[in-house]
Amino acid sequence: MYCIHREEAPDRWIQDFCFKTELRAFVRSRVMSKVNNCNYRVVDQGSSNVIAVVRQGKGLVM
Repeated sequence: MYCIHREEAPDRWIQDFCFKTELRAFVRSRVMSKVNNCNYRVVDQGSSNVIAVVRQGKGLVM
């Protein structure tokens, strides 16, 4: 399971959605980042590893 977290404040992340696939989570985080103009990250719920960070709709940071 892959979850999307939204950055509410520096170093403060709020969980928004969870998806079964990494691709769906990444695409949703990218869309939401462009719509809301804020940072999102994709986290693997099983291992708690950050898979990707989307910075205000600008792209992928690993």
